[in-house]
Amino acid sequence: MRFDTGCPCCRDDFYDYDEWLMQRVTVIEHPVAQDALARARYADPAPEDARRLWRALGCVLCAEAARDLPLKAVETGAGMFAPALADACPTLAFLPEANADFIEGVRGPLPMTSPDVAERMAILFDSAPNNGEAAVVEITRLKERGAKSVRYVCALAAPEGVEAVRCAHPDVDIFVVAMDGELTDEKA
Repeated sequence: MRFDTGCPCCRDDFYDYDEWLMQRVTVIEHPVAQDALARARYADPAPEDARRLWRALGCVLCAEAARDLPLKAVETGAGMFAPALADACPTLAFLPEANADFIEGVRGPLPMTSPDVAERMAILFDSAPNNGEAAVVEITRLKERGAKSVRYVCALAAPEGVEAVRCAHPDVDIFVVAMDGELTDEKA
């Protein structure tokens, strides 16, 4: 029996829900990201340790989401060349509920970003599982402002949130460190 997503935007049939859900989803298995998320979410760290962990997690997620950006050689002086981003730096966007320390960590690897999203890649970051409504709205806004592509990066995703983004924006690549279980009233 085939699984029908039921979504008018996603007419393809898949053999199972998990196959459909995880299309265009990259699970980031970087050990630093895995450790930081586990300690920040489940180990009840001291406040300063929690801030450090969220910053580390944001930094690794930004680097992973930008891993395949094209490079070009730029002259650094005295005939020396070094690789640099080939295209305009991406625009970084954040959902309002994103952890402030997570945001600070994200900004570290790509300090030369632009607020102008037109004709640029936009990377939308979130730090907590949710039902995806806010992400769908923000992705729609980024596309309306002219983003040539959008990536959604969520440290800890809920299946409902990924499903909402996949149905509304099947062209968006999603990056997660982990998938949480179903949303409860506390997580929604």
